[in-house]
Amino acid sequence: MSDLAGKRLLIMHGTHIAAEIVRAAQRLGATAVVADYNPVEKAPAKQIADEHYNVSLLDVDAVVQLIKDKNIDGVAAGFSDLLLPYYAQVCDKAGLPSYGTEEQFKLFTNKTAYLDLFRQYGIPTIPGYSLDIFTEDDDTQVEYPVIVKPASGSGSRGITICHNRDEVLAAAQSANDTFFGNDVVVEKYLDGEEATAFWVFQDGHHHLTAFANRHVTTYSDGGTPIPYAYTMPSSHLPAFERDTHDAMLRMFRELNLQNGMLFVQGKIDGGVFRSYDAGFRLTGTQEYWLLKELSGFNPLDMLIEFALTGTMSSQNIATRARPRSAKRAFNVSIAIKPGTIGTFEGLDAAARLPGVIRILKGHTEGRTLTRDNEGQLLQIAVRILGVAHDAITALKTIKSIQEVVRVYSPNGDDLTLDAPTLHNTGVFL
Repeated sequence: MSDLAGKRLLIMHGTHIAAEIVRAAQRLGATAVVADYNPVEKAPAKQIADEHYNVSLLDVDAVVQLIKDKNIDGVAAGFSDLLLPYYAQVCDKAGLPSYGTEEQFKLFTNKTAYLDLFRQYGIPTIPGYSLDIFTEDDDTQVEYPVIVKPASGSGSRGITICHNRDEVLAAAQSANDTFFGNDVVVEKYLDGEEATAFWVFQDGHHHLTAFANRHVTTYSDGGTPIPYAYTMPSSHLPAFERDTHDAMLRMFRELNLQNGMLFVQGKIDGGVFRSYDAGFRLTGTQEYWLLKELSGFNPLDMLIEFALTGTMSSQNIATRARPRSAKRAFNVSIAIKPGTIGTFEGLDAAARLPGVIRILKGHTEGRTLTRDNEGQLLQIAVRILGVAHDAITALKTIKSIQEVVRVYSPNGDDLTLDAPTLHNTGVFL
């Protein structure tokens, strides 16, 4: 890791999760400067930053001026798909490093665009339908249910499972209204197992760093599935490496992806990994903490170093990336139903469980979730990450976490949603 002492990092967002970047920058010796349009009381990252400023992050010239006025050395965009193209524009105008180009970010923040791209490279995707089929009342060949999602949405927002033509049209209209007329993706709804692939790019070299099972469940009738755990390495890794990975690498090379972190989510369909989502950014599930334990490098730290020096770490990770790690890693999500968070209980007990390395609160006390948030990643109130030497220990710890961690409302109502128990050691490679 390069010496970052005295460097000044601008973090484009004041959200709760952006506070992760603030803490990491401070831990690395840099000055953390946070900017967005929210007042400090509504911007958790600003509350712990070394400096903070109010500016619209969509006003590129204003952000560039702030960079000049405050002697900023680098910029981090973090976890927001929406901000990535603006981040690239800001870095270009300010003469600072951007790990991707505006065109690359636009490609990987639009589902229609990157799914079309995947198909061009022979990367399996979920069968889809044109919305015209439904508007023209020509859906006799459609296999229901289908899933409708906004092309530029994230965090599971705007996603609806539909069982007939009328539901599809209503869901498409709702997505268009919510996401300002953006197009929608309509896919066959595949139930069953999921997985996520994680890459780190370093100076034009593309390293598969992890391949995880994504265990999902629905907490309400007709709701969209959200994850309750990730486990890695996944037993589906050999099939992914055999059928899909080489095509992914060819695509990365031909797109000239040089630096950064990218993930792809997919459904397991007859043993085939079918991609349905991607992100050219840090993950909200924060697997970089697990990678630190499994492989000895932290992609969040690497992105901060890139922002401030133009290099994705002075260490070469080629020999460290271990998607087939002998250890077993897990990431448990504790979800809650609509209500106001009063207290978190059991976090200290969870921290003492074997292998637990990190507890990440997704919300703070006083945060209110509404019915509109059902089926969204906003329902996840806590993520607990850990590493074990064997599958049995990992599964026991996951079960214990699910038993001891609870979230209560101010009047004592239990908001915690109980997730399924993982029993099968065969989920691991």
